[in-house]
Amino acid sequence: PARQHRSPPIPDEVRRSKGELEAIVGDKIRWLRFPYGERGRQDPKKVKADHGLDTSPVPYGPRGKRPRALERDEIGAVAEAFCAAAERALAAGFDALEIDMAHGNLLAAFLSPLTNRRADDLGGGLEGRATLPLAIVDAVRDRWERPLIVAYSATDWHRGGLPQRESIAFAGKLREHGVDAVHVQAGQTTWRARREYGRLFLVPYSDVIRNEAGVTTMVGGAITTRDEANTIVAAGRADLCLMSAR
Repeated sequence: PARQHRSPPIPDEVRRSKGELEAIVGDKIRWLRFPYGERGRQDPKKVKADHGLDTSPVPYGPRGKRPRALERDEIGAVAEAFCAAAERALAAGFDALEIDMAHGNLLAAFLSPLTNRRADDLGGGLEGRATLPLAIVDAVRDRWERPLIVAYSATDWHRGGLPQRESIAFAGKLREHGVDAVHVQAGQTTWRARREYGRLFLVPYSDVIRNEAGVTTMVGGAITTRDEANTIVAAGRADLCLMSAR
């Protein structure tokens, strides 16, 4: 029988010291074929070809393996995996849940025109590309009544990527589908992205999304002092700030 993964409950001493806790659910399907993974260099020669699964058969970079496109009959299993993760987070006692649609993961790949080359109704314009990400939100929302956050890359930092008008529109759709806050991220959809790291580098994106789409935003991006965080919130550029250790 398939192994049942269960998250242990949060110890009382952790809850007393940390207050409200957030769980993040996402996939690492695309990361399996990246030449450089989140946790360091990854040799593509050691990655099995059948591990690559994506919205379209588009390699991440010139050294990446060509993935297999997700089939329609596999979508249900993807949605159920997200829902199962949400149920584990609920059982463990988490107070909030974040669905990770950022940084080139599977749902991010559906959203971006750089990676979504599908010819069916899950590709094309924003309505098609957003279909699966929003379906995942709906499925998780049905099983999670606590605060729900979605992280997504507001920009791909590359020509031909997600345009600002679509980024704003998608944030509005997330609100309509019951998402309580948007965690603004950027980039890592393609290895060619022109990164714009610097002090408060994500704040301008949060500002536009919050005020144009009318959504609650959470933002990080080299915020290092309480004064910076207080200024960002007071100016209406974000509702929640994530402090950086660097």
